[in-house]
Parts: sequence; C-alpha cells; structure tokens
Amino acid sequence: MKLDDAATALAIDVAFWIEGVADPDYSVVDLGKCVYELCPKLRALGIILLLTEGNTEAFLHNLIRSGRAWRTYLVRAAAEQPDEHHYCSGRYFALLDAIAAGEFGLASEIFLASPAELRNGHEYEDDWCYGRILQWLLNTEFDAPTLVSLLERMEAYLESTFHPAIDLTRSFIDREQSDFDAAFQRLLDHRQMEIADKIKFGQLLDPIVEANRRVNVEALAWLRLAELHGFTTQPEYELCPSLARLPRETPLPEDSDPQMSDWLR
Repeated sequence: MKLDDAATALAIDVAFWIEGVADPDYSVVDLGKCVYELCPKLRALGIILLLTEGNTEAFLHNLIRSGRAWRTYLVRAAAEQPDEHHYCSGRYFALLDAIAAGEFGLASEIFLASPAELRNGHEYEDDWCYGRILQWLLNTEFDAPTLVSLLERMEAYLESTFHPAIDLTRSFIDREQSDFDAAFQRLLDHRQMEIADKIKFGQLLDPIVEANRRVNVEALAWLRLAELHGFTTQPEYELCPSLARLPRETPLPEDSDPQMSDWLR
C-alpha cells in the first residue's frame, strides 16, 4: 500500500465525515455514528503524514481534531440523549488521541463529559474499566483505591485474559519505575502480536490498519501519562517514534473552518 495515496483518500473521507460534526441539525444518533467513523480516520491520517512527511504538527493536529469531535458528541449526548449507544466511557479511542497529543485539558473535558457508570449492553466491562482508568490517571493526585477497585473489576471480568493496562496501572499506583518499564514493554509486545495476526489475515489493505501497525497511539498516550506522573522514558521506542512525541508548536483554533487540504497539515 502506498501511504501517500492513502493520505489523500483519507483526507477526502475525513472532509466528508467532519461535516456531520459541525452540523447542528444532525441527530445525536447520527452524530455518534459519524464521530465513530471519523476519529479512527483522523488518527490514521495523522500517522501517515508523520511517516511520509515527518509532519509532527499534522499528526498532533489530527489527534486533537479526533478528541474534539468525540468531546462534541459526548456533550450533546449527555444533554440530549444519554441512552445513545456510543455514549460510553469504554469508547476511549479519542481519549487516547487527546492524551497522545499532550492535550491534557481536552482529555479532561472528555473525562468530564463521559458517563461515570458502566452501560450494560452498550460496552464491555473491561473497556469501561480501561476508559475510567485512563480518565483517573489524568490527575497526578489520583485516588488509589478507585484505581485498585477498577483493576479488580477488570481482572474479574477478564479472568485470566491478559490486558496490558493492568500491570501499567499497577506501576502508577506503586510509582515503581522498573515496573512501568516492564509493563510498557509488555504493551508493545502485545500490540506487535496483534499486528502479526492482522498481517496473517491479510488486513493490511486497510489504510487504518496499516497506519496503526506502524505507530501505536495507545502506547504514545501511556508515555505521556508516564511523563506526567514523573516516570523516566526513553527518547524512542518500537511503535513510538520520537517525532510523534515532540510538543505541538502551532495552535489549532477551536473555531477553524478547515478545507479538505487542511487535514493534510
């Protein structure tokens, strides 16, 4: 797959879906479907521009756009239709985007707009626990018993199934650098195994899958959280290029009215 061609196709797709986010006449249900489609495309587009052009700003801006689109949906769903299917803390993909971009203010707004309770029938309990863990870790003075309780629920639901967030979260609770280092490596190893499975089943024709196998936004988000909490991190990791971790240099106005070409920068 040629990533340059994929970027142009994704930009056209993003320009189509983004119209729904800005349309006040969209129902909450339609907005939820729209944003659920849009956010992964924005993430993938940002990754591709990072890889093909070394464009950190485009990468960060598209992650921020993803977070803002999800926040827009959450705010409307909370106010107008809190029983809407996608209104869940377990849909944490855009929260990861905001954290990976270093936008902790935006991530906190997503936290505040998200439902606090598990929504049975709309999300899995392990996803809900993970989303809530990420939300609580936005605060350096987090409530440890709350995180422990979430971990216990997550482990009980998963039984013996491995989830990298469990050991990562424990390392934050214990504030142990060596535990974080080991848990973070397990996260990378686990995601690499998932990539190998996708390659085996021929999913790499999908530009979103192709982008996410090269740069892992979830891992980048954990590195941002680690630095927020005082852990030491390395300049570069597998799936986490140093270019993706640079600070944003140019602002992205909230009220901008981008054209299709703007998604490419």
